[in-house]
Amino acid sequence: MKIKLLFLVSVLFLSGFTSQKPAPVTDFLQVKGPLTFQKTDHALAWSSHPTASYYKQEYLPAGQTVEKFTQMLLLEALVGDLSVMDVAKAQVRMLEERKKTDAVAQYQVIENPENGEIILDFTMSAGTAKAVSVVEWSAYRYKAFTDKNGTKGVMLFGVSKRGYDAAIPDFFKILQAERADIINALGAYDVPSITVSK
Repeated sequence: MKIKLLFLVSVLFLSGFTSQKPAPVTDFLQVKGPLTFQKTDHALAWSSHPTASYYKQEYLPAGQTVEKFTQMLLLEALVGDLSVMDVAKAQVRMLEERKKTDAVAQYQVIENPENGEIILDFTMSAGTAKAVSVVEWSAYRYKAFTDKNGTKGVMLFGVSKRGYDAAIPDFFKILQAERADIINALGAYDVPSITVSK
């Protein structure tokens, strides 16, 4: 199970900077949109169900694309006998590996002992050996779920923000001012119930 979990999380993690090919969008998690976060509506823009136990959906504000966005919401589900800590730790292991080659990569883990949830707050970048072309900051909130059909697993509700090229210094300044508020809003958000498609 741990090998399978690591594979799924690495697929999730490494897809962060790749452009998704346009395809029909399916609401695999049966969540009525749009999702509103900090007064901004996000509509379902991309979805994937690459394995029997993994679902991923991405939501964007109007006018943005999955290829080049400045803010995105994510809903993901891993079905099976998994713990919130196991899923979060797998992502942390991926970040530890990335830190070896990505000078921007860093993270912090925020645990909520009252509800067993975890928020993973992290930054990473992509580019060439000479210059960083994109920086992404994300906060992922992990929580256990049981859907209306009795399917169990761990879900992720997250927010990602990106800065590109010459705008990266300003991106970091804005992030420094807004980061705590975004994390607090994420932790307080009424995460929608999901029902995984069979």
